[in-house]
Amino acid sequence: MKTEQIIEEREDSVKMKMRFKRFLSGFMAVATLASVIIQPVAVSASELEPEEIPFEQQYAELKDVQDSLDPDEIVKANDIELSYGQEFDVEVDLSGIEGVDESKIKILFHEAKNETGTDFDTHTPDTYKAVYAVKPVSGHPAYRISRNITVKETEMQSERSSDSTVNVEDDTRDTEQSEEDSESHRETQNSESTTDLESELTVSEVLEQAEGNGIDLYVMEAGETVTFMAAAGNARSSQQVSVTRGAEYRYADYGYGTYLTYQYTVKFGNISATAYCVQPSKPGPGSGTYTINKVGDGKALAKVCYYGTKASGDDGFFTEENGYGNLSTGARFILVHLAASYANGSGDAFSGANSTAQNLAMKLYNYCISQPEIPDVAMSFSDADVKAYVDGNSQRTKDITFNADALQTITMKLPAGVQLHNLTTGKTSKAGESVEICGGTKFYLSAPLTQVSDVAGSWSATMKGSITKDYSAYKISTGSGNQDLALVFGEVVDDEKYVDFKVSWVQQASVKVIKKDAKSDAKLSGAVFGLYSDAECTKLITKLPATDENGEASVQITKTQDTVYLKEITAPSGYRINATAYNVKLEVSKTTTVTVPDEEQMGQLTVYKEGEVLVGADVTENGTTFKYEKRRQSGAVYDVYAGADIKTAYGTKVYSKGDLVKENLTTDTNGATVLKNLYLGTYIVKEKQAPTGFYNAGEEKTVTLSYAGQNVNVVFTETTFTNDRQKVEVMVTKQDKDTENPLAGGIFGLYAASDITNVDGTVIVKKGTLIQKATTGADGTAKFTADLPLGFSYDVKEVQAPEGYVRNIDDVYTFAFSYTNDKEAKQTFKHTFKNERVTAKISLQKQDKETKKAVPQGDATLEKAVYGLYAREDIVHPDGVTGVIYKAGEQVATLTTDKNGQASVDGLYLGNYYVKEITPPTGYLADIQKSSARLDNLNQTIKKFNQSLTYCKDGNTDLALIQLKKVLALNPKLVKGHQLLALLYMKEERYDLALRALKNAEKIDVGDANTMRYKKECHEHLKANGKVKTKEKDTVSYQSGNDLIIRPAKFTDNTAVLTVVNLLVGAAIGIAVVCFLIVPGIRKNANTNAASQLVKANETIATREQSIKSLEDEISSLQQTVADAQTETSSAGEKNTSYEALLNAYVAYAAKENVKAGESLASVNRDLLSENAQQIYDNMLTDVKSAMLEADMNEALDLYEKNNYSEAITKFESIVQTDEGYQEGKAAYYLAFAYNYQKDESNALKWFQIAKNHTNSSSVRNTCKEMIDDMQSRGITVPDASGSTGTQAGGTPDGSAADNTTADNSDNNTDNE
Repeated sequence: MKTEQIIEEREDSVKMKMRFKRFLSGFMAVATLASVIIQPVAVSASELEPEEIPFEQQYAELKDVQDSLDPDEIVKANDIELSYGQEFDVEVDLSGIEGVDESKIKILFHEAKNETGTDFDTHTPDTYKAVYAVKPVSGHPAYRISRNITVKETEMQSERSSDSTVNVEDDTRDTEQSEEDSESHRETQNSESTTDLESELTVSEVLEQAEGNGIDLYVMEAGETVTFMAAAGNARSSQQVSVTRGAEYRYADYGYGTYLTYQYTVKFGNISATAYCVQPSKPGPGSGTYTINKVGDGKALAKVCYYGTKASGDDGFFTEENGYGNLSTGARFILVHLAASYANGSGDAFSGANSTAQNLAMKLYNYCISQPEIPDVAMSFSDADVKAYVDGNSQRTKDITFNADALQTITMKLPAGVQLHNLTTGKTSKAGESVEICGGTKFYLSAPLTQVSDVAGSWSATMKGSITKDYSAYKISTGSGNQDLALVFGEVVDDEKYVDFKVSWVQQASVKVIKKDAKSDAKLSGAVFGLYSDAECTKLITKLPATDENGEASVQITKTQDTVYLKEITAPSGYRINATAYNVKLEVSKTTTVTVPDEEQMGQLTVYKEGEVLVGADVTENGTTFKYEKRRQSGAVYDVYAGADIKTAYGTKVYSKGDLVKENLTTDTNGATVLKNLYLGTYIVKEKQAPTGFYNAGEEKTVTLSYAGQNVNVVFTETTFTNDRQKVEVMVTKQDKDTENPLAGGIFGLYAASDITNVDGTVIVKKGTLIQKATTGADGTAKFTADLPLGFSYDVKEVQAPEGYVRNIDDVYTFAFSYTNDKEAKQTFKHTFKNERVTAKISLQKQDKETKKAVPQGDATLEKAVYGLYAREDIVHPDGVTGVIYKAGEQVATLTTDKNGQASVDGLYLGNYYVKEITPPTGYLADIQKSSARLDNLNQTIKKFNQSLTYCKDGNTDLALIQLKKVLALNPKLVKGHQLLALLYMKEERYDLALRALKNAEKIDVGDANTMRYKKECHEHLKANGKVKTKEKDTVSYQSGNDLIIRPAKFTDNTAVLTVVNLLVGAAIGIAVVCFLIVPGIRKNANTNAASQLVKANETIATREQSIKSLEDEISSLQQTVADAQTETSSAGEKNTSYEALLNAYVAYAAKENVKAGESLASVNRDLLSENAQQIYDNMLTDVKSAMLEADMNEALDLYEKNNYSEAITKFESIVQTDEGYQEGKAAYYLAFAYNYQKDESNALKWFQIAKNHTNSSSVRNTCKEMIDDMQSRGITVPDASGSTGTQAGGTPDGSAADNTTADNSDNNTDNE
């Protein structure tokens, strides 16, 4: 210390000395009195406190309760490391503990101590074991966890506590002290001890009590002694203790520097301790309360205190061998003081010391830290009272650590049967031998499971340690302003140390269970039992293994109670679990046997019978539908067979596969039959007899009774048989009465022949009600599909005869549908109906043409006119098998009129016929002449039809439509007119109107092929658009002119004879023929030449031998005659009509209604107009055609762009027919490509050539040329005229109209003049 500080301290100490003596005397008196009073009270209070349950008993280890915890209730404690002095609240800081969820668990801190039991402190480097309790919120078992927290040394401390040596230079040794002083100091050091033998008080305990009594060691003067009473807890006595400040040592006195230091001595009993200051630059500590801490073994300061003094048992550093044996006591004290200050890590360790002192102090320091660790007498076990547990076929303790210095050893004298397993060395002792273990050894003990009965239930021992001396070093921390003190104790007094250890062995008892069948005593394998600690069997101790083939299972358990409870957990397969809890009395090292029976699980089979019954019917005018529903049926009989070998649960065969198990099981009124007490297995149920009214198909069903688990008493299964009612098949056959060939198209009705009642007896269908209609097919048979109820009668009768036959109203087939037996699934009722064909009769009445009466004029007569009846088409037998009776054109019969002009023929087959006059009666011409009015009508028809053809060719569809309507107004029976009108409508996709026109054509000529083809196309288009309608058929028979049409009621497409000749062969031919035949008849006073010409013409036409060429020449002349005759009478009317039409066209044209304008222009005869009117006509016609062509062109291009080439071709065709080079061949160019895309290369070639000739575009021309060259190189040619499509004419091959000539009347009469 500095000189100024020393003077001030001495002045203060004198004042404090007197105050302290007075205080201490009073305090000791009070303390003595208080100790007498308080001590009995403390004892009494201690006796009243309840015994605290150890922490380890409150909280089990995690491994013992882990199976009872949820995953989120388990945490893991990881070891952590902390820096020296780091802030860390060990009670609340859970760093390193994984899985903490405060909503699931609560963690409570218990303790954190090092191996010596010192509490956790970040200022004391060491490893501390921190222990915590974990409590799940759910109420699941709590448990304990632990982890190691290591406080690491700082770099400076590590350097100073290492075993490295600091090299210093030797300096002059201090020789100022005499040899006597040195010897006296040795004696003082040798006499130091740390434990009082009588009171067993240690220096550390006395220092703590001194501080508690207010004694300040640092204000004491040299030689001053303070006395106080120290209590010895173990001996319950008091000991007088004195603390004395000893000699003052000045550095200068020994040549070590300028500072000084004091020696403090603590004495009580046989204890003597010396303390050193370790912070030289700070003033000496004053009065106050200070903390005394034990310096951990192995640390630098402890080593200096131990090896720098006599505590180590010899002179250590201060020996003759080291050259320092002659140092005086003061010199040694100063050097130890300096080395201790340095070891303490004080930055001012060498303050006031010269280099000589520093060098010697460092040599001392290096010497001390190079020495072995300081031995410690403390020893303990990690757990000194353990309980063994079963481990396989033996028992063992948990792993135990002997916590002691490595030099400390103890000897265990093991009892018989016990072995020590040294986990540190890997060695295992023999049973019952003495084993020596040293500090740090980890081991466990093992013994047989019969240890309790063989030797004893527990073993305990008290063992003496090999080290009996305790060496400790302490440090007094005074605070930052004053020096710390290091107390060096030479505790060399012998003190025997003992350690206790106890192990409790497992008390084993065995339980054996025998499982058997309750009825047969057969031993059962696979049963699992549990042992429980409570009678309710909620607390499981252990599970027994499954019973073996002998029905046995055993287990050894630790006996913790006299009685446990055995209960079955899993029953053997095929058995019901036994829920009884059996009391089992445990005896140590003995086996208790319990026999437990189980009952086999049995099965129950229920068989149900279902079948349909009649409950109602839906009756409509079109028929009756019967309603059925399934209901349970009584009276069904069943047999049950083994579907496989049937065995008991323990393996004994009861039935072999196919054995009859039970017969004649009959369903009751509920439709059920039950078979009980069946062994588990597979069975076959066979129906033996069906209930009345039902068919037995011999059905069998397989049912399996399978084990349903141990908690099911009876296995229930069921099966349902559903029988079909006995059904009925009703068939009728239709035949021709003569040929007996089958007839299609006959319609029959099935009727109720009696009232029909439902299952409840209510009439649901009255007698005579129609049930169903059926139509015969090509084989002449018809089947009724109605699901008829059993037990009633039914009628079958013809409703409608086949086409061409008379309905058979006399034949009614009645049958009764009654149950036969359960082997017949269906009854069949058949009947054949025969029909006579429908025959036709033709009656003919001859009339005078002029009078319209059946009365001849003058000498003429109506008698003996001869007519031929001819087949217009093949007349076919109606049975569809016999075939053609008369070919088309073949004469069927001859009719000759009587005097009344009447004739008839009957027995005819149905078909189309025509009547042709062969020989007229006397005084009359044949019925082939026409009046001039009809001639005019025909002439106008032909002219307008040809005009409409021209419009079609020119592409003027609208004008063509207008003209055609006029044609059909003049002659409604012109088939070609209707067909052409339909084609124009189809072109415009107005298929409904086209279909109407074709139906009109079909009424005139039912067999026309073109009409049929066009109708089919229309239907396809309408069907595609969802607009097709079902054609209604009606039936009539009629005669038109001389054609007789006879059709059955189901086939009424009627044909009338064309009134004009084949137009395409040449309209003029028709006019010529008519004129040639009729003109002579117009004049009433016809001469003989005219008559002969007429006869000659008739003969020529009849024989069809006149050549077409000569006829055309005569036609030309006659046509001119007709034209001249008509010109005068018709010119004025036509001119007036033309101007009116021109005016209408102009009005529409002005309103930009080009289509309407075109219709009006079609009615104009340009030749009858004036020149101005003709100019107006031409201008309008040009514009109308241009606009219509442009609209058609746009539509065609749109279709082409949409890849709709088929319709595009139609549009382009209509354009090029009007103007082949339209838009410089553009229409022809696209038409060619459209044909090409449609794979029609011939037409494509044709239009490429036409487009090439009309185009002005070089690129278009080149493209056309390339396409033409390519096609021609592959042999493609342009189609000739015969390949063009067109409308085929309908007449006869030679152009004759003889077969088509009919009379004007429609009343089945013929007129003659």
